[in-house]
Amino acid sequence: SVPLIMNVLSKAQKPSHRGKLELLTLNKYYYSLIFMVLLVTVISSAILNGANNYRDFARNFVKNIGNIASLLASGLSKMSNYFMLYMILNTFIWLPLELYLPYMYAVLGKLFKMQDADVFAYSVKFPSALLMFTIV
Repeated sequence: SVPLIMNVLSKAQKPSHRGKLELLTLNKYYYSLIFMVLLVTVISSAILNGANNYRDFARNFVKNIGNIASLLASGLSKMSNYFMLYMILNTFIWLPLELYLPYMYAVLGKLFKMQDADVFAYSVKFPSALLMFTIV
């Protein structure tokens, strides 16, 4: 998955300590979430709008490549329902489940004899919450 790939890329930078590795992974994962959720979703929806086949898609892409900034501005307002649904799902489903995780990590950590540093990956959990703050 994406956090594992970002962790491998961060390890390639040879950080001096574990905190630096977590911070590098957090940054990379956060920027990839922004790119995937905001930019790719908005640009693809704006370009695919009215495309019935690949020729129409290519024509829309070539026609709109020069005005990406205005495309993003109009696309964000058109996709407000998508982002509201994203916020609602994260707020009422995923984040409450995260509240139960410290207990689960404590039980699983003792069961599998995990070290404290490996129990909770901040670099994986925080970027999704940061993305919600960015959307709002």
